[in-house]
Amino acid sequence: MQSDSKVYLKIRKIKAMGQAPVPRYAHAACLFMKRYMAIYGGRNDYLMSETSKFMLNDLHLYDIRNNTWILISMYGCIFEGRAQHQIVPVNDDTLLIFGGMD
Repeated sequence: MQSDSKVYLKIRKIKAMGQAPVPRYAHAACLFMKRYMAIYGGRNDYLMSETSKFMLNDLHLYDIRNNTWILISMYGCIFEGRAQHQIVPVNDDTLLIFGGMD
């Protein structure tokens, strides 16, 4: 018996509202609260050449329902920038960032 399961996806470019994150690679992303895509850290070699920062330490949420980028202001113990790391949701108000390089 041969299964002929095919999946078709419609891909389209969107123009989100809000300030999108700077281009990056080696960042981490996850789905958070079934509503947001969280993006943390990574590298941007162009910025590195201008600021001598090697890794980014910013956290952005993309609100899927409202098509809007949100920059999260962090306070207290702020992490060094990270790349090649992982991010996972622990519950509705906590993201766990681990591994990678600073």
